[in-house]
Amino acid sequence: MAPTPPAAVPSATPNPAAAARYRVTFEASWSALSHPTDIPRNPHFSRLIGGTHKSTVKFWESGRPASEGIRLMAEQGRTTPLDTEVEAAIAAGQAQRRAGG
Repeated sequence: MAPTPPAAVPSATPNPAAAARYRVTFEASWSALSHPTDIPRNPHFSRLIGGTHKSTVKFWESGRPASEGIRLMAEQGRTTPLDTEVEAAIAAGQAQRRAGG
């Protein structure tokens, strides 16, 4: 019986690009006309905030409590402390950039 050749070594995973550019377009269609029964007296949108981060960073996850920053953004429209949570992830090397806020 001939020896079995060694299994092929998988090639290295290619490195992701050092930078990526995103463009986000926010189009608001929320109005008394589109939501006649559930629009508040003073309808408005909070400032937008976002960040690029590693997949291990979780500010919210389905079925789990959100971070305090996400909670306050959702409930009160506040971008703080979410902005400081993103900045902390950047300082820890887990995120790259924060935009808005």
